[in-house]
Amino acid sequence: MSTTKYRLIYSIKKHEHLGFMIEPLIVELMKGNKLSLKNTKIYKATLNDYIEYIDCEELDLINESLEIEESSIISKFYKKPINVKDFFDKHYSEINKKLISAFILEKLNKIFDLLYTRDLFFDSGKNVTYQQIDKSSNPLSVVFNFNREDGVLKYFPEIYDNETLIDLSFLKEAIVITEKPLRILSQNKLYCFDKHVEGNKIFPFFSKDYIEIPLSKEKEYLEKFVTKLVTQYDVRSNDIEIREIKAKPIAVIYIENIFGNSNIALKFKYDIVEFGFSSTQNVITKLINEKGKFVFIKYFRNKNEEQPYVNELISMGLKVNVNNLFDIGNEEYINDYDSKYKIHDWVSSNLSNLKDLEIEVVNNANDIVHLDSSLHVKLKERKDWFEVEILIQINEQIIPFIDFIDNIRSNNREFKLKKGGIFIIPSEWFSKLKDIADNIDPKKEIVKVKKSNFKQIDQLKDFVEDKEIRGYNKIVEEFLNKETIKTELPESFVGELRSYQLEGFHWLCKLDKFNFGACLADDMGLGKTIQILAFLSKLKEIKQPITNLTIFNEPVTNLVVMPSSLIHNWCAEAIKFTPNLTYYVHYGNNRSRDTDIFSNYDVVFTTYGVVRSDADILSKYTFRYIILDESQAIKNPLSLIYKSLLNLESQNRIVINGTPIENSLSDLWAQLSFVNPELLGSFGNFKKEYIQSIEKNNDLEKIKNLQSIVSPFILRRTKKEVEKDLPEKTEMIFYSEMTSEQISIYEKIKSAFRNEIINNISKDGLAKASMSILTGLLRLRQIANHPNIYDKEYSFESGKFNDVIRLLTELIPNHKVLIFSQFVNHLRIYREYFDNMNIKYSYLDGSTQNREHVINDFKEGDNKIFLLSLKAGGYGLNLTEADYVFLLDPWWNPQVENQAMDRAHRIGQDKKVFVYKFITKNTVEEKILQLQENKQKLSDSIIDVTNKQLSSLTESDIKFIFE
Repeated sequence: MSTTKYRLIYSIKKHEHLGFMIEPLIVELMKGNKLSLKNTKIYKATLNDYIEYIDCEELDLINESLEIEESSIISKFYKKPINVKDFFDKHYSEINKKLISAFILEKLNKIFDLLYTRDLFFDSGKNVTYQQIDKSSNPLSVVFNFNREDGVLKYFPEIYDNETLIDLSFLKEAIVITEKPLRILSQNKLYCFDKHVEGNKIFPFFSKDYIEIPLSKEKEYLEKFVTKLVTQYDVRSNDIEIREIKAKPIAVIYIENIFGNSNIALKFKYDIVEFGFSSTQNVITKLINEKGKFVFIKYFRNKNEEQPYVNELISMGLKVNVNNLFDIGNEEYINDYDSKYKIHDWVSSNLSNLKDLEIEVVNNANDIVHLDSSLHVKLKERKDWFEVEILIQINEQIIPFIDFIDNIRSNNREFKLKKGGIFIIPSEWFSKLKDIADNIDPKKEIVKVKKSNFKQIDQLKDFVEDKEIRGYNKIVEEFLNKETIKTELPESFVGELRSYQLEGFHWLCKLDKFNFGACLADDMGLGKTIQILAFLSKLKEIKQPITNLTIFNEPVTNLVVMPSSLIHNWCAEAIKFTPNLTYYVHYGNNRSRDTDIFSNYDVVFTTYGVVRSDADILSKYTFRYIILDESQAIKNPLSLIYKSLLNLESQNRIVINGTPIENSLSDLWAQLSFVNPELLGSFGNFKKEYIQSIEKNNDLEKIKNLQSIVSPFILRRTKKEVEKDLPEKTEMIFYSEMTSEQISIYEKIKSAFRNEIINNISKDGLAKASMSILTGLLRLRQIANHPNIYDKEYSFESGKFNDVIRLLTELIPNHKVLIFSQFVNHLRIYREYFDNMNIKYSYLDGSTQNREHVINDFKEGDNKIFLLSLKAGGYGLNLTEADYVFLLDPWWNPQVENQAMDRAHRIGQDKKVFVYKFITKNTVEEKILQLQENKQKLSDSIIDVTNKQLSSLTESDIKFIFE
């Protein structure tokens, strides 16, 4: 077993390219523990061989030294295998040299800190253990002197070891090991200077004791060189004063434009100098000439006094970004446009705080000025509107709102002040003032805002004095109260309203109390007409018609506008439920052109077509209410009918529509702008604000905002919501009007058959005339449905067809519909229409082969329409998925009709079923229906179509049908 002893030592050795390095060595010991000449350099690969001679602290030191060993440097800075010569010949560029030198210096500084108690040698080329190095125990400090002697300025250093002045002669033999901090080897001793002492400040004195500066160069030398020296080091002079200033910092925020964005640079002012808040510099020196003598003024910063300002700015919402500038997080800003003003917004909103903290603001970015500003709103209540006056105060200047309108409308936040500078309009003002600015007359300082326009007033209420806002708050509180204002039904009302219909009646009365327009948007079949009639009856109960209307009387006559096909339905419903209401039908060629007649009635029924034709006449009369049924007719605000209706005078308006939004939000704008003008602003602004963001981007915030505006004025109940109040099956008759082309054909065929039938009856009797009667009835029924069934060359419209399609359009988004017809050719017309419009449907007649597949496709698929012929679909089907049934043509056998209805309404149906029977007015369909009702015949049939025989119809009945 070997008894040889070893010791770990360190050697300073100069590398040809890399400069001085530290190498760890293992040296064999001789007797008396003296170092022998035998030594071995430690490499990464051999480190474990000597681990027993190395403690933990030594291990850190060795690892650091091995990081700057030649092979380690090459592998770190050149990833590919390469020999040493090729690396230094080909890849030791100036850039690499700087990077490597900086890396080695960083490592050497760590190593020398750890070497303090270790054995250190200098490898001069002789044996490595030949020259052991002593180490100075303390860093050397330096004082630089500038003394005037014999007409020159002498510059020289004084070097101290603690407080002992050292003779500069030791520098003459110095070898520079590192430059920053300066480490030198002299007379076998390693000296380390204070960390801030750089080698280039000492090197000139390796060869001379001082430097002389002639007086002619003195000022330039003092400015360019000595000023920096005074800042960084202790400096003395026998003739130049060095004055130290320790002032209280003044915080200054500079708004700077950096890469197109405004940021805040925080600086601290000490007398005439400034320190950036993130600067590591603690001293700034200025050279001045004071009464012919040079004086250095040395300003010291106090970071402890600066920090409270930094803390305050951060607490006020600022953040320090990667460039050590103050910024605001972008998450607070919706778009880039607002983002570019975020710093100015912050300054403006914190002006008072900044003044209290005595923080100065300097804008170097642009002409924007930061001034105290406030918004003042004066509100005066009138009958149907509020008078709003808006004033803007900037410092002491009062500016009317009309001066800002162009900026608000164009979303331009930069308002040019008359006295110069740009004032940034606070972003919150845009959201508060946008609606009013878009709908104001720019020539008027007083704005009229409808009481129904809660949004506009609500946006401004924070700027209104308490005493002026009370009236508005009272209206809003009462109107938006969820507790319904109970109103007794009119005594003359016949029948009962279902609970949801009564709620609708109360709602209409509530809106009337506040003179607000309304949109009744219940599902089809829920009784919108009866709710309106009950409401109109209540209005009559309050105020009777005035026969001699003057400008001093409030109008009491109401106008109801509808498609022509609904005239009969409204009249029938009015007679049935509100017999006290007197009505006048303003329709047809014989209608009066004298509007004075209207005052004799409670209600005037008319059509959209008549309004379009009689716009000039109707505009001369003032109605209590204008009510639009099927108000999708005005969904196009550019249409003539929309403009015609807007020109009519009324105290209030109501629209009725089961689908207020058919295709676009523009439908909603048109209808609500009709009943409550200004509620949704101009169409252009509505399109920009809501249509684009909702229809294209599904902006949930915009949807929520729009709902909050319109919801008080729209009442919509779906069939599903009110099912508990509905009967199992609701049957309704829908009357359609023939088109003019349809009437022409119908009258021609009717006239021909009437003459033939009357002659046959007179000649042969009723029984023998049955064939011609049946043929005539068949032809007239076909034409009443659609003339194309009778004549395939017919290319015009059918009134019933148009009504069916209109109702289907309303239903199919949410409901399934069964459509029955006795005529396959009638169903053909619908099939052709659906095919052309790419509307999915199912179809079943007697010729259908894959019957089960068709049925299942409707039951389980997304088809919303099922066309069925009476014979094929009247028996054996269970189609409870449908909750609407359309009977396109009346069947004279009620049992057949019932069987068709029962396809949807039967055991297993969990929905309430609505059945619509379509009857074309002034045709054989209506007359047969009248005969059924008048004679109350309960037999199985009036006409036995199968046996082609008439039963129980008299000659007078036949004449009535064909007259």
